[in-house]
This record gives sequence, structure tokens and C-alpha cells, in this order.
Amino acid sequence: MKTEDLWIFAYGSLCWQPGFEYEEMVVGHIKGWVRRFWQGNQVHRGTAEKPGVVATLVPDQDGETYGCAYRVNPQAYQKTLKYLDNRETKLGGYDSKRSLFYPCDDSETEPFLAILYIALPGNVDWRGPGELEDIADEVITATGVCGSNIAYVTDLAAFLRTHEFKDDHVFELEAIVLEKLRVEDSNSSNASVISEDEEEEEEGSDSLESSIE
Repeated sequence: MKTEDLWIFAYGSLCWQPGFEYEEMVVGHIKGWVRRFWQGNQVHRGTAEKPGVVATLVPDQDGETYGCAYRVNPQAYQKTLKYLDNRETKLGGYDSKRSLFYPCDDSETEPFLAILYIALPGNVDWRGPGELEDIADEVITATGVCGSNIAYVTDLAAFLRTHEFKDDHVFELEAIVLEKLRVEDSNSSNASVISEDEEEEEEGSDSLESSIE
């Protein structure tokens, strides 16, 4: 591995939708951070009227966050950083930092520095700690230019499961979101059945009145 290599650490949508050219992808983790859905989003997964909620990293001395790191095409360094500056910083409210990345597929590979993007408290979309039930309520109603907030949560959970990574915060939020959707579908189905029954009763009543006349 060359010291001048540029690596980007992904822990959210960059895991499955990086949007830039790369030479290599390695799964692993960083230390001292935990993933939390504490950042609002008015572009990618929501709007100004119905903001979404997306993941960021929060300092935690004993924490670990699993994801992947991309080694960027050397000819695309500036293009990639410009793209990420727009996507993560200008539109997302994130700031860039560096952290050691620990690959988990090769014990002989030394940890290396990677750029990561985190939302800092005080930015206009910062949410901070919140009840997962409340976060889920926002998730199920929000959609942005990159798709629904629901898909963001379930795609992130799917990526973690694919690589057998654990993240209770993500999996608990996903479970609450899916349960709320199940209840909504059930209520919608029940309302549809009731409506159909009412229509049949009205038709029956009209037929009876016609026969009496």
C-alpha cells in the first residue's frame, strides 16, 4: 500500500452508492466512533417540508463503526474530493476528518488513514439524540432526490448484514420502521375492506328500494 493512496471511509449511503471511481474496496472498521441517525437531510432523503434523517458518526471512546473504505483512482483525486465536498459537505452538512481504518479481511494489512465525513453539532440539519420511534416516524414519510428515507435505512441494514457486521442502532431503527409500515398496510387493508362492505350494503339497499317501488 502506498502512503500517497487516497482512501474514503463509507458508513452510510456511500457503502452501496459511492458515486465516484475507485480502484479497490475493503471492508473493515474505525475506532472511537459510533453510527447514529442524528442528522437531518433536506436533499438526498428528504425535503425542506419533510426532512429525512440519515446517519452520522458520534465520538465514543470504546466505539467501533463498521463499513468499507474505497481506494480512489489516482487520476480522479481532485474530481472525487470535489464531488464529495458537494455531496457530503455543501448538500449534507458534513465536515471531513481522518481516522485510522482497520481492514478485517487481511490481518497482515496495517491500518491506514482514510477520509470520513461527519455531521458536526450546530449545523442547520443537526438533530442530536432522539427516540428511535420518533426518528422512524420521520423516516417513513420522507423522500429526497436519491430516494426514500426508508430505502436508506433498509439498504444500510442490508449492507451490514451482508458482511455480518453488527449495529444495534441501525437494526433497531429498521425493525421499528418495518413494523410501522406493517401496521399502516394492515390498517389500509382493513379500511379498504370496510369501504367495500359499505358499498355492497348501499347497493343492496338500492336494489331493495327499487323492488319495493
